[in-house]
Amino acid sequence: SNATVFNMSTVTNFSTTGTSRIEFTYSGGTGTRTITPGDLSEANSLNFYITAGTDTVTISTGDIVKDLSFNGFSGTWTNTVLTMYGSLFVSSGMTVGAGTATLTFGATSGIQYITTNGKTLDFPVTCNTASTKRLHDALTIGSTRILTHTAGTFDLQTFTLTCGLFSGSSTTTRSITFGSGAKIVV
Repeated sequence: SNATVFNMSTVTNFSTTGTSRIEFTYSGGTGTRTITPGDLSEANSLNFYITAGTDTVTISTGDIVKDLSFNGFSGTWTNTVLTMYGSLFVSSGMTVGAGTATLTFGATSGIQYITTNGKTLDFPVTCNTASTKRLHDALTIGSTRILTHTAGTFDLQTFTLTCGLFSGSSTTTRSITFGSGAKIVV
């Protein structure tokens, strides 16, 4: 509790094989757990699973993760600049901190799933690479925050995307897929 619990701030000459799974199982409510995954490449990015606790979790600003799952977590996730090359799962029992730091979905291929369980992402979100970003439930971005979609496919499936501002301006190929009943509310 109340410490940097994972530190890869220096990632020179680091590589991985297989599918990573790094679990954080502290079940207490004291302090802030800081996770510093480092500035990894897409190929070497790591999967993080926060499976317990009611404390605060911070991913170091400017760092990179693959999957980020808060399934089982009931604390607060602090807003920091973060690039994700995988999927996001937000627990229904947690608090998502607000702020101005941008969450970027940056995978260059494949599908990045976004599950928010009714929680608002009250910070800017950017989708600027060729992957597909696919909603697993409705996505609400804060009423004063922007969703920037400049590349790839944003697949709403049958869900609603609600955001304060939407920007899709770009000369890069991009698309939005609307399933039955799907809509964007700005």
